[in-house]
This record gives sequence, C-alpha cells and structure tokens, in this order.
Amino acid sequence: MKRKAQLYSLFSVVFFMQREKIDITDSTKNQLAEFVKLYSIFDNNMDLSLNVSDDEKRIFDWLKKYKLASSEGLNKHTNRMIRYNVLKDFLFSNAPETENIQTSLYNKMSALSSSSTNAEPDINE
Repeated sequence: MKRKAQLYSLFSVVFFMQREKIDITDSTKNQLAEFVKLYSIFDNNMDLSLNVSDDEKRIFDWLKKYKLASSEGLNKHTNRMIRYNVLKDFLFSNAPETENIQTSLYNKMSALSSSSTNAEPDINE
C-alpha cells in the first residue's frame, strides 16, 4: 500500500472507526496486515477460479475489486468509495476464524505468483 490513494482509503476507514467509536484492536491490526499481505502478491491475471473455496473466492474478489479501483482515472470519487468499502468490509466482515482461509488463499496465490515468474519465456512470441 504505497500510494496516496491507498493511504486515503486507510485514513477514511480509520475515520469511520472513530466516528462509530470502534477501537483499533490487535484483531483489526492483524486483519489490515493480512489485507496488505494478500494485496502485495495479488495480480489481476491470476486465475484461481477452479482452485478456491467460496470464502477464498469472496476475499479474492475483494482484492480484485480493490485493485481495479486503485487507478484514480476518470471515476476518482467512485473508485475511492469502492476502495473504502472493500477495505472496511475486509476489516469488519471477516470473522476471526477466516485466518485459515486467508492463509490458504495466500499460499495458493503465492504458488501461482512464483510459478508465473519461474516459467520459461516463450521464445516463439
């Protein structure tokens, strides 16, 4: 989460938490760390469609939605709202027991990421 757009999203979620009087707990910090961890290896071209559970797909779809809204472009306000809602949903809609699901998804994404970077380039292209 390097760019200003992501910091703005994070700031907006923290502001929401203050407004709703939601404490920042270790669980919240862990969820944010998990989001950053998953987002850091996410690639729009990953195809996990046949290889994930429904819960993993829900989280993967959140990452995809967040990534697609990360370019400011023409729909600046809409994209900010999408990022805000995705981050808020990830932080507060995931039950603590989803930690295993997130770990499993991370492992699958890592495997895909490393297999695509280790693949031999096609010299016929």
